[in-house]
Amino acid sequence: MGKLSLSQKMTAIFVLLSAGILAVSVIGLVNIKEIGKVVTLITDVQFKNVVETMNLKDSFHSQMIYERNYVLFYFNPEKRANNAAQIAKLDESIQALIKHHMNIMDPRERKSLDEFSKAYNLWLENDKKVQAVMATEKGTEEALRLISTVGRDSRLAGDKALDEIVSFNHEQLEFEKKSTIQAIQSALEIMVTTSLIVIFLGGVLAFTTLRNLSKAINNILSLLSNNAAKVQDTASQIASSSDSLSQSSTEQASSLEETVATIEELTAMVKVNADNATQATLLSENTLRSAQQGENKIQALLETMKVIDLDSKKIQEITKVVDDIAFQTNLLALNAAVEAARAGEQGKGFAVVAEAVRTLAARSSEAAKDINSLISSSVQRIQSGYSEAGQSVASLSEIVGSVKKVADLNSEISTATTEQSNGIIQIGKAMNQLDAVTQGNAAASEQAAASSQELAGEAIHLNGVVENLRVVIKGA
Repeated sequence: MGKLSLSQKMTAIFVLLSAGILAVSVIGLVNIKEIGKVVTLITDVQFKNVVETMNLKDSFHSQMIYERNYVLFYFNPEKRANNAAQIAKLDESIQALIKHHMNIMDPRERKSLDEFSKAYNLWLENDKKVQAVMATEKGTEEALRLISTVGRDSRLAGDKALDEIVSFNHEQLEFEKKSTIQAIQSALEIMVTTSLIVIFLGGVLAFTTLRNLSKAINNILSLLSNNAAKVQDTASQIASSSDSLSQSSTEQASSLEETVATIEELTAMVKVNADNATQATLLSENTLRSAQQGENKIQALLETMKVIDLDSKKIQEITKVVDDIAFQTNLLALNAAVEAARAGEQGKGFAVVAEAVRTLAARSSEAAKDINSLISSSVQRIQSGYSEAGQSVASLSEIVGSVKKVADLNSEISTATTEQSNGIIQIGKAMNQLDAVTQGNAAASEQAAASSQELAGEAIHLNGVVENLRVVIKGA
């Protein structure tokens, strides 16, 4: 960096710091986007698969209840026909769900779903036999035997396959949770490391630049001090040798013209620096707007996660209502069983129905509790993601504040550079006036010719020192 100008060195430091801030911002935004994808996967795929699998299981169990009712209500053709129709209707729904999930599920899930389909088809064949034997003399006894043997085995096999699907989705949810935590930790490590590197490099560059500039200025000041002493001695000689002032004045006028030209060049360079500072200010403002837009997008993500959290809580309330209904159904089934016991022989069939209703109520209550537990776990994960996204918003807000400070500093630099340019212009005007005065004095300074030669040599040396200062400020 030894051949770069002062403005170029400062620009390099600013660009390095800006690039580091931009890198940290991009890393944060990319990882927040990935977290959003994981949340979408959990809510739209895994959780949906669990809910639909439980619905499939409920429909299967409902068919079994209708099948048992078909046998128990052998004396009521109308109810038997209604139960048979309900079995057929649920069969259409189950077949549609199986066909739909075969196309979208994971291979492992499809395997379990295929096992359920086989068990379900076996149960359907057994149900056809149950309905067929009901037309025989000992139909009820044989039908109940088929239900408690083949039907029971089919139900157990089907439930096992569906439970495997639910278990697989639970594993996927846990895996996504761990992956999200690892992604957040990695992003934080990268952001912290990048920030430390940028701060270190920026500090090293700033320290090196300021140290070199300080050394150069000190050397120049020392040379200027020595030259000033020599110029003072020469001035004393001029006082006693005024006969040679004329020639010296003429040479001094020439030197002043060169100085004016140099100041005009310096004015042009300062104007270029002012334009560059203005462009840097515009770039800083654009960066600030981009960071603010990123902050607004993260705020929108937070609002979306908040809505998901509210919907999950509403689902919890619904499952609680289902649990209450199952509890009330269980009480009604108990009352019905008591009434059937009081009825004696005539209430045996009704007692069987009451027991089946009670069993269904107990299973519904267990399913509601399982769903409520799953939703509670999802709510906790959503709230955790919401909290972490909030922390990301706070970090990005700090970044926005830092970018704004940089933009303000660039604006101040631009203003100061403009004022410096105006000051140099005034110096140029003063030098032009001084040149005119020197030209007027040249006519009356013929007696100072001899001493002015030495002064001219010192002036040349002083010009070299000024040139060194110009190299330090503008670069080689």
